[in-house]
Amino acid sequence: MVNHAEPPLAVGASPLQSSLHAATRSLHTQLNVSIINRLPQCLPPHTSDPTAYHLGILTFGQIFVALERGINEATSNQLDNSEAGRARQSRILTTLHTPGLARTQSLKHDIDLLSERLSSLKHPRSADQFIHTEKEVKSQADTRTKHITQRILKKPHLALAYTWTMYLALFNGGRHIHRALARAGPDFWLETETGQDQRIEALSFWRFNAATEDNPEADQLKLEFKRKFDEVSEMLTEGEQGEVVREAKGIFELCMELVEYLDGVMAEYARQEAQVAASRDVCQRHVESKMWGGVASGFVVPLSRLLNLGWSRPFVEEGKD
Repeated sequence: MVNHAEPPLAVGASPLQSSLHAATRSLHTQLNVSIINRLPQCLPPHTSDPTAYHLGILTFGQIFVALERGINEATSNQLDNSEAGRARQSRILTTLHTPGLARTQSLKHDIDLLSERLSSLKHPRSADQFIHTEKEVKSQADTRTKHITQRILKKPHLALAYTWTMYLALFNGGRHIHRALARAGPDFWLETETGQDQRIEALSFWRFNAATEDNPEADQLKLEFKRKFDEVSEMLTEGEQGEVVREAKGIFELCMELVEYLDGVMAEYARQEAQVAASRDVCQRHVESKMWGGVASGFVVPLSRLLNLGWSRPFVEEGKD
């Protein structure tokens, strides 16, 4: 989810971008290693379905949802009481707005699609466990990210920390992650067919408009976002820029916490799945035992009756003669 291979900072980058890179470099590296090490666990041959990916995107995706909700509400509410404050707040958010960047709609599409497919795929008892885990993960993700919306509402300039961290992650490392996910093929993603462009329908989150990971459109959108980012950063005071940098560091720390949380979720999910599978095996053996017992009894009882019909009596009587 985070920049897999962040390119060198462009010449002429704004002081705020330079400060963000310097302050988050170590955390960035840590998080990237964590993501890269866990990505194969979401894909064949380590797993046969996209459950792990689904729970992961359900968790990390909530950061984008909370971020975009905060920006939309702040733009609508204009919380600052002073006329000058409202005008500045509006200018910051409208300048930062980059058409085609928002991810909430594509996230909802992918999450709903995979939820439906996975629920239908699994054995009824496994489906119950999956739905329970899914609800718990969604609830936890909401709880762990709801402060993002509140912080942006309180201080709209903090949106820069979230947009810089999360959207640039998609432009850079996200395209590599998208390639790895797509290579699993449509069958893994439970897709009966793909369009002419062979795109995986359940991976729309990783695509911007009509752009693929190799399409120049994606790079054009990235450049437009960075241009707007730099324009907004010039509106901020030195103190506000410092707040953006501190907030960005907090985002990386939050992402590391979410990685650890998902490790625990997947370990517990695997344990409960094993219990469900073992329970199904016991039930199946019980059913087979009863079936075999009935079949055996169907043969044995008539046979015992036949043996009691006196078939052995002539031999005994012959012996008496």
